[in-house]
Amino acid sequence: MEDFIETNSQYHSGFVIQEYKGKWSLVSARQYETRDGEMKTALRFGEIEIGKDRTAKLPVAVEIGSTKQEAIETVRVILMHLDGKPANEDDDVPF
Repeated sequence: MEDFIETNSQYHSGFVIQEYKGKWSLVSARQYETRDGEMKTALRFGEIEIGKDRTAKLPVAVEIGSTKQEAIETVRVILMHLDGKPANEDDDVPF
């Protein structure tokens, strides 16, 4: 299992960064303690409609890139949005 990043200490929930079939994603997960005292990470799954009267259980994930470099660039853009800075300094076009 990938490294777990906890975002909610009360419920021990967060996400893992996962590469699956060449796509990089942030996958919702939670940690729990086994009876042996070992910490385990479990991905969270959701049911999604994939066709008329057809559903599939898939991990709850947000795709962030088709390559590792693209995923890194996506995370940089996210950080810039959280900091309140424009994603590109050349994008100072007034509207």
